[in-house]
Amino acid sequence: MNLPPIRFAEVGTAAFYLSYIRPAVFAGAMATEAPDATNHRYADLGAQLDLNFTVALRLPMVFSVGAAGGWRDGHYRKTEWLASLKIM
Repeated sequence: MNLPPIRFAEVGTAAFYLSYIRPAVFAGAMATEAPDATNHRYADLGAQLDLNFTVALRLPMVFSVGAAGGWRDGHYRKTEWLASLKIM
């Protein structure tokens, strides 16, 4: 679910400024049944921040950071991290 962005009016300079930051949260679940009758349940929960900024007055970019945790059969398994840069 993308939450409403937080907009900024005066963050940065004319050559590099932050337009907004948009938080997002997500969750998922899945249940499986194998042919040998074993059942497994998987789940994840995470959050992400998208920072929209402009460089050199004309080059919009989005820098995203986030993390998600995963569970298997009710037991915590692992945390994954995300960092990406999109140049538009």
